[in-house]
Amino acid sequence: MPPWYRSGTVAVINGSPTVVGTGTLFTSQASAGDIFIGPDLAMYEITVVPDDTHLSIKTLGGVAGYNGATLSNQAYAVVRNFTSTTNAQLAGKLTVLLNNWQTSQDQFRTWLGGTVNGGPANDGKYPLTDALGNTYNVDCLAKIAAGKFAAGTAAGPSISTTGDTNTGLFFPAADVLAVATAGGERARFGTGGNFLVGLTADDGVNKFQLGGTMILGMTTDATNKSGYIASQQYSSTAEPEGFFVIGGYGYNGGNQVSIGGLSSGYNAASLITLYTAADAVTRTGTERARVTSTGNFLIGTTTETTGQERLQVMHGTALAGSFRSDTANTLRLWRYINTGSAAAGRLLFGALSGTNNQADYASINGIIEVNTDTAQNGSIAFNTATAGSVTEKARLLSNGNLLIGTSTDNTTTGAAKLQVTNGIYLGNSANAAANVLDWYEEGTYIATATGMTTSPTATFKYTRVGNVVTLDILSISGTSNATTYTVTGAPAQIRPAGPKIFSFRVTDNGVYSWGYGTMDNAGTISFYKDAAGSAFTNTGTKGNSSGSISFTLA
Repeated sequence: MPPWYRSGTVAVINGSPTVVGTGTLFTSQASAGDIFIGPDLAMYEITVVPDDTHLSIKTLGGVAGYNGATLSNQAYAVVRNFTSTTNAQLAGKLTVLLNNWQTSQDQFRTWLGGTVNGGPANDGKYPLTDALGNTYNVDCLAKIAAGKFAAGTAAGPSISTTGDTNTGLFFPAADVLAVATAGGERARFGTGGNFLVGLTADDGVNKFQLGGTMILGMTTDATNKSGYIASQQYSSTAEPEGFFVIGGYGYNGGNQVSIGGLSSGYNAASLITLYTAADAVTRTGTERARVTSTGNFLIGTTTETTGQERLQVMHGTALAGSFRSDTANTLRLWRYINTGSAAAGRLLFGALSGTNNQADYASINGIIEVNTDTAQNGSIAFNTATAGSVTEKARLLSNGNLLIGTSTDNTTTGAAKLQVTNGIYLGNSANAAANVLDWYEEGTYIATATGMTTSPTATFKYTRVGNVVTLDILSISGTSNATTYTVTGAPAQIRPAGPKIFSFRVTDNGVYSWGYGTMDNAGTISFYKDAAGSAFTNTGTKGNSSGSISFTLA
């Protein structure tokens, strides 16, 4: 037995005589009367050794207690004092030493001759005991030379550490290597080299199979975060860096997902394609959309038509339309046709029917009126569904006229900005017909007088609301050369179906009087100089004063 013992560490408390050991064998390695050298490097006398991990000490002056600072996990030394050891004690210790040595020799010889499947647990491990009495199960030479281990389990891996025997590697099946932590399988390499995390059933196809959530670049500090998935490139010079596939970027104020590019550490993608298939078992699938290197988004096509439109949509083999945002931040809907009266672009509003079928309910169409470069004209048509068919109900023309119930500009109405066919409904009467305004018009016409030496004219103004006409008659006068006096020129839309009679102030031979007038279905107004319908004098001044009359067309 060597004179010094230093195995393990000790904890001491200022003023306390008790020394607490960790990893110590005080019972066999120390005795009362031996010298204890503490962390303070002072010498103390050992007074009591109650067990392997405790000592009692006193100072060389005989005072029980430790004089140094309170410390733990500290180095120490025990200097054995053999002067007080009796022959019997010495013989006993020598016997223990020889027995321990013989046990170690027997274990060592057994270990040297061990087999791969031998040992107490038939796993090629054999016990070996060190000089301090610690016993370890150690792989024998045959197993080490063969490099083979028992299959093991998740709870007891075949390759592990002595301090954590339920964490390590094991072999759950032929050609399968698994990783266990805390007694549970966490990952494995399958027979085809596929790597499974959180799964035990290999699909036999995919090289990486994940049974849970994957977080890239996980940290817990309050800084910007990012994680990326990249792919190799075709170019050998760029392969080591690869190109960006998808990534996430978390920052103060938001979380960002990027596809095709974000990090300066990877090349960006030059094309992004989207695929789908008609069912769940079709391989490859069909490309449905793509984002090109110019930033254009194509749907239903793989070819850019002009390279300018940001959204290009194909229907079959024809370009159905495209959107473009120009420098004025205007979103444009394009259709690649130039046929007159055709729809330049269409917005269709659809929803489900009562039986959950897709149905169209309304649309807005852009209409080509004139397709001459730099002189093009266009209209907007508003369409709604009636009895299952979407048809035009109103149109805004290039000249600003709004047509309701018709698609044809009625040029006979002149510059009418609102043109309505089949009337305007006003009010809330149960008798709808009584509230239908089927005509509204304001206008003028040149009225020409007859029965005078000249044919003087005046501009008459009229208003027609439904079947009611209000006519503003201006003053006309001249030298009479006949006994009759008429005014012509009324347009057809204000001519009554039958004669309309009204009182009016007239002049005959320079004398004013109250006469009357009539308008017939030809729009001719005939004036008479008095209520009896007397004729005018064919000399002197005659004419009519200004005034307003109202009548119905019926």
